[in-house]
Amino acid sequence: MCEHCAQAAQESPESQRREKLARMRHSTSHIMAQAVRMLFPEVKFAIGPSIADGFYYDFDLPRPLTDADLEAISAKMKEIVKSNVPFEHSAMTKDEARVFFADQPYKLELIDKIADEDVSIYKQGDFTDLCAGPHVRRTGECKHFKLTSVAGAYWRGDATRPMLQRIYGTVWPTKNELEAFLAIQEEAKKRDHRKLGKELDLFFMHPYAPGAIFWQPKGYTVYRELHNYWTEVQRAQGYIEIFNPIMYDADLYRTSGHWDHYQDAMFKLDVDDRTMCLKPMNCPDTMLFFKQHKHSYRELPMRVAERQVLHRNELSGALSGLTRVRQFMQDDAHLFVAPEQIEDEISKLIRLIANHYELFDLSYKFYLSTRPDDFMGDPALWDKAEEALANALNDNHIDYNLKPKDGAFYGPKIEFTLYDSLGRSTSNRPNDSSSNTSRPTTQWLALSSFIAPFLVLMNASSGYSSSTWRACFPRGWRRFRLPFCPSPMRLCPIVNRSPMNSRRRVFAPISTIVAKRSGTRFAKLRCKRRLT
Repeated sequence: MCEHCAQAAQESPESQRREKLARMRHSTSHIMAQAVRMLFPEVKFAIGPSIADGFYYDFDLPRPLTDADLEAISAKMKEIVKSNVPFEHSAMTKDEARVFFADQPYKLELIDKIADEDVSIYKQGDFTDLCAGPHVRRTGECKHFKLTSVAGAYWRGDATRPMLQRIYGTVWPTKNELEAFLAIQEEAKKRDHRKLGKELDLFFMHPYAPGAIFWQPKGYTVYRELHNYWTEVQRAQGYIEIFNPIMYDADLYRTSGHWDHYQDAMFKLDVDDRTMCLKPMNCPDTMLFFKQHKHSYRELPMRVAERQVLHRNELSGALSGLTRVRQFMQDDAHLFVAPEQIEDEISKLIRLIANHYELFDLSYKFYLSTRPDDFMGDPALWDKAEEALANALNDNHIDYNLKPKDGAFYGPKIEFTLYDSLGRSTSNRPNDSSSNTSRPTTQWLALSSFIAPFLVLMNASSGYSSSTWRACFPRGWRRFRLPFCPSPMRLCPIVNRSPMNSRRRVFAPISTIVAKRSGTRFAKLRCKRRLT
């Protein structure tokens, strides 16, 4: 990590808050596990991590849990919180841990996968768990919590393994923050894009094609308008467009490095004794396009855009509306630049992205993601790349936070986290091709050096991806901006039934209607009349 990024990582208030919340949520999952054992002594424990906005723990229980069970578990948790016992850290050898967790098969499996000879243990009261930590100091710090739901989850995400019961919950530093979060969740149920998409005849999904979208005529109209808009924007910025195949030999992804990091998320086919893959990302095949010819520095910067249908083999339990899918459209751009052009091109991209989201009245935050542990390439080049991204952000007077070790394996990233009208972060790219975890990143700029001596800026853009829809739904609820509205105008014939005016009709174009809504009805309607 470059010196500037290291300093920013230590000083970021948001990073400190994220760390505090992660500790609190992880600790609350342990409190929940202790409460479950008090009610179900025969329980088998799996894992209980912190997640965005909360936590969960997976349990193997003798019967399905009910709402009444959640209330009982919550009551026991309150007792544990009130006791305010400390979280105590210790260590055991693997052999000692196997004896201690002899009746916990999932813990034994986890122990076998730990590389070190000693394993980390945390204890609160009479409850001990296998855990790397970290935790808060005492259970009393986790009092503002709420158990939210129960779901099924396969052990290790494998459909051939046992189905466990996953209890979700949330916890916050203050009561006001907890109540605000729960209020947002209730409002979100009313604005669920899956519900609205069906009600407005925009799109639907079907069990015959899990994780894929069926666009209705109205929805596809909006889709095309977004497509046309983004095409005009990119052409005005000097981008060229390409269109590549969607199936490739696995050797392409072995060469690019994606195979080692991402092969489990690829759809694979056996074709003529070769392993072929449906394309999960655009980067490797764009490099094939670039390598078809020798290029001069006079051609730089070369801005290459591709809009392509991608496929990713997501677990069925992870699929969710437009936000987590197996088939989706992604708009990528790869900019081939000389080293001295990097900061100027990044600045142009930042302005392009900002203008795009402002069109939809969407708010966002910037993050700089730095070198991960499994990076590829020269550390010195990574430091230069991180410094170039940081300089571009600073030159544009942009406030940003650091995500240490969260870059792609091939380069650091500037990430844009998008927020909807309810203040929730949302993922614009349905699945992140740089890792196997879901992130709320809406768009990213990654800097790599695939093609020496040029550098490549990879811009995973959001022109008309399905998840942009998901973010826009809560913003306008049932209303689209006029340029993207599937029915921008409607004629309303009004017949005057009086004898003297039986032939007169009045048409009210929707564009001339000024309306104020009260509930689901129009309380006031004024229109410019035209007689025929």
